[in-house]
Amino acid sequence: MRKQMRIAVIAVLFGLLALSSAWAQASGNAELAPGGTLRVAVVGNDPVLVSKRPDGTFVGIAMDLANFLAGKLDAKLKPVVYPDLETYAKSLGKGEWDLVIGPRRPLEGDKLDLGPFVLNVDALYVAAPGRSFAKASEVDRSGVKVAAAVQDGSPEKFLAATLKSATLVPLPPGASYAVDALQSGKADVYGANGEIAHAVAARLPGAKVVEGPFATAGIALQLPKGKSLAARNRLLEVVKEAKARNLPQEWIKRHGLKAVRPVP
Repeated sequence: MRKQMRIAVIAVLFGLLALSSAWAQASGNAELAPGGTLRVAVVGNDPVLVSKRPDGTFVGIAMDLANFLAGKLDAKLKPVVYPDLETYAKSLGKGEWDLVIGPRRPLEGDKLDLGPFVLNVDALYVAAPGRSFAKASEVDRSGVKVAAAVQDGSPEKFLAATLKSATLVPLPPGASYAVDALQSGKADVYGANGEIAHAVAARLPGAKVVEGPFATAGIALQLPKGKSLAARNRLLEVVKEAKARNLPQEWIKRHGLKAVRPVP
């Protein structure tokens, strides 16, 4: 009889734990996606994360992640894609979205809570035809001209602050300007988001991507301030599931990305 009572008590405890877990999950879902819609913000000038189809829909690794999140939260996905950082910055604190996918930026300051990192995006150099560098750390030498696009979110500001011996050559954004600078001798290397660097190298015969990144940006999920611990834990739980299922690797492969790596 006592053994049966113990078994009954244990069963009740497990039932209560299951109910508590289900309640916490439902509560977190509702807080992260109010009204059953998850509004995900992305800055659309980064081709690694998102691009726009002719029909107006958005695709990219950020959309893969956003769709997975929405599905796990029992919500519909509503992408909120901003054309540039300036427009995105104006949205902070205005309740236009529920979470943002992207790198941590100085403009966000203390306005957002940093959530889990999902991806790492490498910034790479592509060397001009006839120029050879064994690795990225060899580029910063006297006499070397390093070109980079002057654009929100580009590595140009990072290079301006970190190059000690090489000369920085600012360029307008666009692969054609990079190809011209490397072909004409205006620059010895071009520094950019790794996907852009690979695209530039593919357009210029003899150009080669230099081994190793000169910078790496972590792509994370961030929430507006004020979300509960239950909501933040729910988000972490969903991301852990995506990683356990190796979904980031699948998304990277699907889009043919060469300079993006999953965060363990």
